[in-house]
Amino acid sequence: MNHILLRELRVIVAGLALFTLAGCASMRPLSSTPPIPKLVLKAPFDVKAWAGVLPPVPFHVILPPGEYRPVSEDGDSYYYQAPSKVVVNDLVSSMFDGGIYVARGSTTPTGWYYMDTTVDTTQEDCLKWGAFKTLPPTR
Repeated sequence: MNHILLRELRVIVAGLALFTLAGCASMRPLSSTPPIPKLVLKAPFDVKAWAGVLPPVPFHVILPPGEYRPVSEDGDSYYYQAPSKVVVNDLVSSMFDGGIYVARGSTTPTGWYYMDTTVDTTQEDCLKWGAFKTLPPTR
């Protein structure tokens, strides 16, 4: 009986390890040409957003200045990596990989994103994003 339980436990642990390694897996390296070769922010850009429902919690995403290069894509968007970490200010300040995304079929920045892999392990949970209400000043 203990032998069967141990074998089942090994299968569960192996499955969890594969699930963790597959986190954020729907983003893939570029295989097509992005609509914009690069984006340049001249100054930091502060985006205000809300998380949660009851009660909604305000937070800020601060995109650093510099050159944003396209590094990955999915079925909906192209992702342009920031030149340094993106700052997220909610109850505490944290820094994540992230940047700006451009929707397929568009030639203007659509929104911001960052990859929070500290807690979440699935694509839907680790990719945090939001649409721009006002466009950042890019060139």
